[in-house]
Amino acid sequence: MADNPSAAYEQILETGLRERTRATMAAGDESRLGDLVGEAIALAEGLLTSLRAADPPDAPAACREGCAHCCHYQVAVAAPEALTIAAHLRATRGGDEVATLAARCAALAAQE
Repeated sequence: MADNPSAAYEQILETGLRERTRATMAAGDESRLGDLVGEAIALAEGLLTSLRAADPPDAPAACREGCAHCCHYQVAVAAPEALTIAAHLRATRGGDEVATLAARCAALAAQE
């Protein structure tokens, strides 16, 4: 494990978190999905910190207001993440805006 500092995080993501997500979804206990998303975020942050310590970047990321370069990549989203994002959007956006975003997501998914 000393040679691969991210191995512990990868193992937790691969087995523990995915299995708990499946069990939560199968039990219909959607109230726990937010907790699972929080755990996933903490694990991802730990993984990134571990990877950056093992192989620091040459320069910081160039993200800045108005830059949307990375926003054009499609990424996988787990069920708890998708449900948490949807709940946030419903709470912070109007119905028309949510419908527009949903249509854009559906169109992008159809392109694959």
